[in-house]
Amino acid sequence: MKNKINYWQIVYILILIGITKSVFITLNDQNLATTSKILLSIIGGLLGLFIERIINNKKWIFKLFLLIILIAIPLILNTYYLNQNYKSCEICGYFAVDEEGFCNSCFCDEWETVKTTGDFQDYDIWVKEMQLETFALDSLNQENIFELIDSDKEFKKDTNWKPLISLIDLKENFK
Repeated sequence: MKNKINYWQIVYILILIGITKSVFITLNDQNLATTSKILLSIIGGLLGLFIERIINNKKWIFKLFLLIILIAIPLILNTYYLNQNYKSCEICGYFAVDEEGFCNSCFCDEWETVKTTGDFQDYDIWVKEMQLETFALDSLNQENIFELIDSDKEFKKDTNWKPLISLIDLKENFK
């Protein structure tokens, strides 16, 4: 007698491994060590196995509904987490500055942090220099010059933000 493969069990294990890692990485600001990620994956797999055992005899529509709910959880948590407590960045214009004054979109410190180091004395000079660096052109024909496409998180753009530099400044800085 051959063992029947339980596809639902595999699906739940894989989904919950992904969910567990996603939730904890998001809540811990992606600073987890590799060992912690492996441990969270194991916990997620065991949780998936446990849930599958509980709903083993349920109809497939119930299992599918539960899968949709489980997939929605990290999406909701990520959206909630990304939209709370972030200030607008002076450099890139995204709501991505955390409580420590670091922009998670362009990876710059905010002015309050920078001015204490003594590297810059003038706010406008600092903003212009950081914007020239952040939005540096890859080619002279580049479009969307004040959008950060490389950001791995979806931050909202501050509609009131305006850059202190222009396309002309970026072209002059292009070399």
